[in-house]
Amino acid sequence: MKEKFTPAEWQDLKMLPFIVYRDVAYADEEADEREMRELDRSLRSAANPMLKELVMDVFRGTGSDPLIESTDPLLAAMRAGPDDLQRIKRLLREKLTTDEYQAFLASIFQEAVAVARVSGGFLGRGRISGSETRALESFASTFEVDPEVVRRMISG
Repeated sequence: MKEKFTPAEWQDLKMLPFIVYRDVAYADEEADEREMRELDRSLRSAANPMLKELVMDVFRGTGSDPLIESTDPLLAAMRAGPDDLQRIKRLLREKLTTDEYQAFLASIFQEAVAVARVSGGFLGRGRISGSETRALESFASTFEVDPEVVRRMISG
């Protein structure tokens, strides 16, 4: 999939999983180590080919703690705003088929739900807080992820 994008476009795309992580993990005003570790685990096991390719690019050449050592996408994600999300959305819409677009975003959304679940509920597993739910719904709305898919993933 990387071949569909210019190097600058690909660089922008690499920050998307981290923007979503930022918005969901910090929705309750606190991100913890479990959420960071879940992001690492879920991204490394991503099934979507494009997300897997993005993740491999981010983690390439890093040591044992890639999410701490891979600062470029993380720092860019921390500074990203609504205009950046709209630019990424336009880019994805222009370069991907409808099916590729929905599959890629559903995969990122699935990773975000996994991060949200890791710190809620009994023994830190399961329940998604109201603020995290709103952050997930905002991401889904911005990127036009199928609302029924969103409801199933959040409640599932």
